[in-house]
Amino acid sequence: MKKTLIQIAIALLAVGLLFGGLLWWLNSKESTETDKDCVYLSELNEDELWELFEKKIEDKLGPP
Repeated sequence: MKKTLIQIAIALLAVGLLFGGLLWWLNSKESTETDKDCVYLSELNEDELWELFEKKIEDKLGPP
């Protein structure tokens, strides 16, 4: 019984470490979001739309 509880505790610890590591890895990536990623496109004027469009292209293809 005691051996089973220790095995369960070790398994839960391993799962917790894997989950924590995954969260850390996902959170440590450099953010490419801009302040315009969370607005409606209809709220942007033409210049802001082109700026956002060019930034998205650079993010996908790299700088010119």
